[in-house]
Amino acid sequence: MDTEPETDARSSTDAVPERFVPEQMRGQLVAAEHIARYRWAASFCDGRRVLDAGCGAGYGAELLNQAGAASVVGIDTSTAALALARLAVTDGVTCELGDVTALSHPDDSFDLVVCFEVIEHVADPERVLDELSRVLRPDGLLLLSSPNRARYVPGNPHHRHEYTRPELEKALESRFESARVISQNVMLASVITGTSAPPLDDPQTLWSAEPEPDDEIYLLAMAGLALPPDPGPIVAVAQFAEPRRWLAYIEGQRAYIEAQTHRLRDFEGREADRQTALERLDLAERELTSLRSLRLQLEEAHKEVDALREREADQRQAERAELDHLRRQLAAVKASKSWQATALLRRLRP
Repeated sequence: MDTEPETDARSSTDAVPERFVPEQMRGQLVAAEHIARYRWAASFCDGRRVLDAGCGAGYGAELLNQAGAASVVGIDTSTAALALARLAVTDGVTCELGDVTALSHPDDSFDLVVCFEVIEHVADPERVLDELSRVLRPDGLLLLSSPNRARYVPGNPHHRHEYTRPELEKALESRFESARVISQNVMLASVITGTSAPPLDDPQTLWSAEPEPDDEIYLLAMAGLALPPDPGPIVAVAQFAEPRRWLAYIEGQRAYIEAQTHRLRDFEGREADRQTALERLDLAERELTSLRSLRLQLEEAHKEVDALREREADQRQAERAELDHLRRQLAAVKASKSWQATALLRRLRP
């Protein structure tokens, strides 16, 4: 079995998003949800070759190993998760890098295939079902889970497609001879006991409210050629202070939303100022464009005036030249002998 330095593996926890890590989440409701699923699967694994498709931190693969599986192969796409898994498992469990949409194993490789809280994370869940069916022996058993989209809290950014009960039933019945979808409910309990850790091996169960039909948060499913009987109810209890933790979490979210609201209002105020500045800039640019147009018109007018002045100067020069010519002609006439000979006649003319 491959091993990695414990310190390196544990320091990789932050790089494992949307995963149940037992050491960090022990005693929380999420731990009860995950452990209950694997306890249910443990009822069917004795002597079987098991594939844990999406093994995460390896706690489930080890639980199936301890329940009597002949062998367990855990696969995951996250190297950080596999580093944690290799610390959690013992002999009998192999942890491999693998993709549920393209399994590297041959057809009919496993007697039991377990795939919990994986299928909702992939873009093509139908392809995952095809792959899980392919590696399962004809007489094997598939155990699967998915959040129930009709009841699960919406908005998980890691989830691509959550099934409803009818959708999951249809998807399994199209691939297997038999399929059954059962409920995993999340409930609150009130426990009276004489010890701080109540013995719950044989509790008296009193129902103050029963779940509504199809009101389960998670859907569990089994599919195969012939289905085994249901092993009966499995209960995993979280910390008694779990509601208090959620109240603290909700209060933290409320404070975060309030802070974000203030930031948004501040941003909206700055955005209004920015819009006003942009409008002023647009007006100034229009005025500048108008000034540029007027400047061009003024330059054209100056050119026309300069042209007129040049034409007037040329005309005056031509007129002066013509006047000089006339003066020279007159002086020539006056200097002529005929003009002088007729001077007496001009004086005698009445």
